[in-house]
Amino acid sequence: GTVASSARRPARGRLAPNRPGAAPRSLLEAFDREHAGVEATRIEADCCETPAKCMRRPDGSRAALPQASPPVKAVDPEGSPLPLPTAVVACVAGYLPLVETLRLAEVARGGSAVLSEPAAFDPLVLDRAQCAGLLRRLRRDDPLGMRPPSDYPVPRGLSRVCALRVELMEADLPRGREGDETPAMSRSMSPPPSSQRRSSFPRIRLVLDPLEELCRRLRRGWFSSVLDLTISNVEDHRLDYHFLTLRGTAFVNFPHFRASAVGGRYSIVARRGPGAPAAAALQPFDPRAAAEMNTCRQTDEAPLMLSPARELSCQGEAAFLQENSQVFKSGENFHFVHAPWRSCSGEAVRRRYGALLQMWQRQLEAPPLPSAA
Repeated sequence: GTVASSARRPARGRLAPNRPGAAPRSLLEAFDREHAGVEATRIEADCCETPAKCMRRPDGSRAALPQASPPVKAVDPEGSPLPLPTAVVACVAGYLPLVETLRLAEVARGGSAVLSEPAAFDPLVLDRAQCAGLLRRLRRDDPLGMRPPSDYPVPRGLSRVCALRVELMEADLPRGREGDETPAMSRSMSPPPSSQRRSSFPRIRLVLDPLEELCRRLRRGWFSSVLDLTISNVEDHRLDYHFLTLRGTAFVNFPHFRASAVGGRYSIVARRGPGAPAAAALQPFDPRAAAEMNTCRQTDEAPLMLSPARELSCQGEAAFLQENSQVFKSGENFHFVHAPWRSCSGEAVRRRYGALLQMWQRQLEAPPLPSAA
């Protein structure tokens, strides 16, 4: 329509070209192929490979992506005004690819107001490359994750979506391990020149643990409006060792939580809100069903290497089995089907889910808030 065509119209003038090796200066540059530089990041992953926002039909199916539009070459502060109310333009922008949505602020007056509406991004779908661009940008501007989410260099509407689906990026490798057989320290014992150190330091912040990088910001309140969350491409060891911690911190406000693994990668589905299923810890405890589930998951080698499983003693342990499809109980500990040598104690499971159960029961028993007059 009119908005889509205006988003594809090149603006007057031209942006000053980036210096070679400079870090992206805006979120759009983190996603835009014109500004992505492998030389700048020295990382093989392309931060802006594919638009994540697919065109959607009214029936919910996805149509083919439109042809890529020419990159915006300049910011036009006197661009054409938006022909429709902001809320209507935001709904239309929700059908555009993510990069095209971000360009609205550069091609039309009032575009920034559109990007403050959640409808312009909802549902937010980030593929692996776009997740890399976003996390690296946040890592560069806020390496310790101490800033409030309101200070993040992203449009306000992007952080207020109700549905979020993220395919996690591959973890960055430290320099000297990217296919280089010569250790970084042995190549040169002399430090680089001071000018080179000043120019190379702020270029990139490596994301060594994408799951922790995302969850650290979720704990700070980022995406606090999300009701339906899906995270895929999670490396199994990163979730196995930190499952109980993350369940009680980053995902504590999601009563429904499921983690399933295929091919060494987890997919996480978390839901909350009126239409979300009830929490597994709130369901009645069925010892027989829990024992059958536990027996079905034990591998053939488990009886040879591990102790016989004890009975599941409470609903907290049964909820752990339901929420993580890869765990089974052997002896007093819980192990993982894909890596039986990894374990967590039954005491830790009972303590974590006991705290979650008490919190959710208090929420159910709390009186409803009075409605505004």
